[in-house]
Amino acid sequence: MENIYLPIGTIVIIKNNKEKIMITGYFCSNDKRTYEYSGCIYPYGVGDNNKSILFNHKNIKKILYVGFYNDECRDYIKKLVN
Repeated sequence: MENIYLPIGTIVIIKNNKEKIMITGYFCSNDKRTYEYSGCIYPYGVGDNNKSILFNHKNIKKILYVGFYNDECRDYIKKLVN
């Protein structure tokens, strides 16, 4: 991939966290700032009791699985970069 953004469905471990996180979205905000990624704990997914986990690419410690990446994903990620 030619940029830093990983596809939706990618599973990562972020620094200072042992749980697996699945990327579910891009550029989500809380009250204070905007983050590059939002995610949920894998394999539990997004549910009523689960809050999104917000993080930046620099916080990724390890990539365990790269989500589905095709032309449509590539074009969307290019829009995010511009």
